[in-house]
Amino acid sequence: MKFSLIVAAAMLALAQAAPSLDGIQLHLKQIGDKMVEALTEITQNNNLTDQAYTLGQGSKTQLEPVVTKIEEQLRTVATHMKEQIQPLAANLQTDIESHMGNFQRQMEAIIQQLTGLTKATDD
Repeated sequence: MKFSLIVAAAMLALAQAAPSLDGIQLHLKQIGDKMVEALTEITQNNNLTDQAYTLGQGSKTQLEPVVTKIEEQLRTVATHMKEQIQPLAANLQTDIESHMGNFQRQMEAIIQQLTGLTKATDD
């Protein structure tokens, strides 16, 4: 008998604590409503791809003048550097040609000396 009372009390407690079928249905309906609301909001905001494309085009339009200005500045800098480097390169080439001429004369003199020593030893 005590056992039956305990079981009956436990069943009563479980019945009281367990959510009703109506509560579960209400909760599922609320979840469904939230999902529909979220999807509706997404579709009302149009296609995200279109928005991204529009944003990209706007950025491109804003950046084109800046890019053009940077290209002009780079051309100016390149021209200025070329004007400065050309005389330096010409001077360097002249110096190298001068040193090569000196080196060639020195080598010819050494070869003549060696040739003269070889002839002297042959005699």
